Amino acid sequence: MESTNTQKSTAAAARPLSNAQVFHFFEQMHALMTAGITPFEALRVMHDNADNAALEPVLRSIAEQISTGARFSDALAGTGVFPSYVIELMNIGEW
Repeated sequence: MESTNTQKSTAAAARPLSNAQVFHFFEQMHALMTAGITPFEALRVMHDNADNAALEPVLRSIAEQISTGARFSDALAGTGVFPSYVIELMNIGEW
């Protein structure tokens, strides 16, 4: 795997996600976590099965940040592709 700095810059260079892509991301996270998979493992599964190559560095970046202890909302914000309302909703849910 690449270094974390390279992953963040690659993820940050990605285009903002559409509402449909945000919905799909959380729909997949929900399904995997409902099945008992941890958020970190869910991100790895989503990365390994990504049908959009542009999302691979985003998913990798989120997983890396979470593995180092970052909050989920901070990991999402660090990618630069999630809308601000998503970051704020996740932040509220973490408190």
